Amino acid sequence: MATVKSILDIRRQREDNTYPLKIRIIHQSKGREFSFHISLLSSFWNAHKQQVSKSYPNYNSHVGLI
Repeated sequence: MATVKSILDIRRQREDNTYPLKIRIIHQSKGREFSFHISLLSSFWNAHKQQVSKSYPNYNSHVGLI
């Protein structure tokens, strides 16, 4: 069975101080990450729930992608 998580990749800060939003898929102990091509500030990321905060300006349009 595969495990799917959305993550904010804080290892790669962009020039505008945002971080890329990615999805991590783990299947049979092998993992891969895929980018959504969306970047956001860490203040708009809820790490505990692994989701974008509702205070994010484009919340409605980006949450549909995830």
